Amino acid sequence: MASYSCFSSVQAHLVSVIDCTTFDVKLPAISEESWELVSDATNSESRRREWLGDSAMAGRLSLRVYEMFPEGEVEFYNLIRSYVLSNVTFTHLMQKIGTEVSMTFPQGKPSADVFEMVVGAFYTEKLYEGCEHEFHEWFDDTFEPLIMAADAAFRGYKRWEATIPCAPIVPGTVPAPPKVPCKKKKKKQAKKAKRHEKALQALESYRHMRSIEEKRKAEIVRFTVAYVPPPLLPLPQPVPAPAPTRYDDLYFSQPPFRLRDWDFEPLPKLSTPRPFSLSPAQDDEWEFEPLPKLRTPRSFGLSPSPQPAQDDEWYIRPLPASLTRPTFSLS
Repeated sequence: MASYSCFSSVQAHLVSVIDCTTFDVKLPAISEESWELVSDATNSESRRREWLGDSAMAGRLSLRVYEMFPEGEVEFYNLIRSYVLSNVTFTHLMQKIGTEVSMTFPQGKPSADVFEMVVGAFYTEKLYEGCEHEFHEWFDDTFEPLIMAADAAFRGYKRWEATIPCAPIVPGTVPAPPKVPCKKKKKKQAKKAKRHEKALQALESYRHMRSIEEKRKAEIVRFTVAYVPPPLLPLPQPVPAPAPTRYDDLYFSQPPFRLRDWDFEPLPKLSTPRPFSLSPAQDDEWEFEPLPKLRTPRSFGLSPSPQPAQDDEWYIRPLPASLTRPTFSLS
């Protein structure tokens, strides 16, 4: 049996061939009923189509490998079939087909199983229609380049393995005695083997890190919650400054003033006592006389201009001579 390093080397070569731009693969065309059946992961018929697709591809591959390598060994046939029909190969084929087709697949179903279900549905339809050759043509166009690539990678690994003195012995075969190379050639072969071993280790490390990165991205997409920005707070509205209060408006708007243009009101009567005099007082000289009416404007500056006063409104009657203050003399 071949070692794990041989399987990794051949599988890595197949993946590089699939990722190459010259390699073209197309998903077989099936009916809408078959698409609905494949999309339903809970249906048991989809599991049966998956088993049928795997068996159909294994049978066709065995026939093509026997036709392409009629003198090969049975061990070689089994290895080629395990390389080409592996889940890794089917997964990279689905990635090569594109994401627009994989969006219709059921969630949580591996892409390799979905590929087998589609192939099983395609094989069943063509078998019932009597057009089995169409399935053979599609399979040969898709998998013959992979068969040739697997054969080349397997033989290249075997040639490199034969150059190592401590090569593993395949059961049932008698190895030829190894040749003793010279020192320079031996060092060159050792360096080449070391470089190849480092390349295989780097490939395994890359595949391991890539699988970890894909799992991490899937977990991030699964558990990431959509970001909702917080609502914006309204800006404070400007408060207008209070209007300045005028003294005249505040004072003259209160009672007893009225909101009319001009208001003439009489002032209260005041007593005017007679001044001190040495002459005897007269009874009629102690009468209370009203003062003349004064103009009381409603507002200074905002009210209309006052009308000219009459002569009698501003006339102040002089006091009689008897009420004036007397003058004293010492003579």
